[in-house]
Amino acid sequence: SKIVEEPPKPTPQKSVTMAELILKRTKHLHSSLHLPVCILSLSIASECLYHVRRWDDVLLPMVHQNWASLRARFDDANYECRIAALKVLIRMAEVSKNFIHRKVKEDLWPSIESFLRAETTAKASYELSRKHKYTVALMNSLPVIFDHCALSQHLNATLADICTAISINKAQSPAVIEAAKKTQIAL
Repeated sequence: SKIVEEPPKPTPQKSVTMAELILKRTKHLHSSLHLPVCILSLSIASECLYHVRRWDDVLLPMVHQNWASLRARFDDANYECRIAALKVLIRMAEVSKNFIHRKVKEDLWPSIESFLRAETTAKASYELSRKHKYTVALMNSLPVIFDHCALSQHLNATLADICTAISINKAQSPAVIEAAKKTQIAL
């Protein structure tokens, strides 16, 4: 019997290796208490993830290694950090597809669901507040994230219920109600 050797895998370009190195070195900065550092490190992570998207041997370990620090930002008291983390999550979903299916469904979704359920009975927030901006951004992003991560069949019904409750809450701001209605249509 002959042993068939696989051809050697191509080595990533130097720019991919550099992006991987940057991801490894900046992941601890996601939890910085200094807001500009936190937001900048998350922005850098998003760009680096995009850059390594075609190299699964680099991408998937980096997604895994950066997950804990990214996940923690969704419980951050500062909504500006949450918005930055949401942008990274969208990028992560785009490039890694259903690799983060379980992470989002079991680890992140309970926190997001809890936040959104609280919004179903919340009074309107100031439209210029960070919380308001985060709520609208989150509502607009979830259908895209669900689609990329193959979560639609698992979580669409729950999100639709939340959107219905938010959209009939007359005390909620018009922008949040509109985002909830758009999310419902997108589902």
